[in-house]
Amino acid sequence: LLDNFGSLSAVLEAPVDSLKAAGLSERVAVYLRMIPDISRAYLDDRNNSSHKIISLDTIGDYFVHKFIGRLDECLILLLMDAKCKELFCGVVATGTACGSDVPIRHIVDLAMRYNATNAAIAHNHPSGVALPSRNDIKATDILNSTLSLVGVRLVDHIIVADNDYISLRE
Repeated sequence: LLDNFGSLSAVLEAPVDSLKAAGLSERVAVYLRMIPDISRAYLDDRNNSSHKIISLDTIGDYFVHKFIGRLDECLILLLMDAKCKELFCGVVATGTACGSDVPIRHIVDLAMRYNATNAAIAHNHPSGVALPSRNDIKATDILNSTLSLVGVRLVDHIIVADNDYISLRE
């Protein structure tokens, strides 16, 4: 398989049909495709932040593992209290390999429901290039303005590509 796909990560991210075409049974192909999802769940559990204060200086590192194996763009919202302790973290939007929308109304609703005072968002660029697009910057500005109206500070917007990220705050 490594010869066919070039790397272990390429094998684990390959479509089930491609793995079957390479000679694997459907069960084995589905199992291999589950490994990135299981890895994310394992790292979330191992690094459980619900009792830890999240440093705004290293918030990008907090988000990177949450995108392991994701082939489509998705947006993850992190809500925190005044001490930057995690209240909620989850995927709030998924898209295609080319983009996803920012569900501002849903984000504001979650922030209000969790009584958050700080928020951060992160999304991935499956293309492997972490540079922000004009839409990324515009959506960040709109979300920042909207959240500030309800007393929530948007502390950062992280863009993850592979194992690298950039911070729009920086």
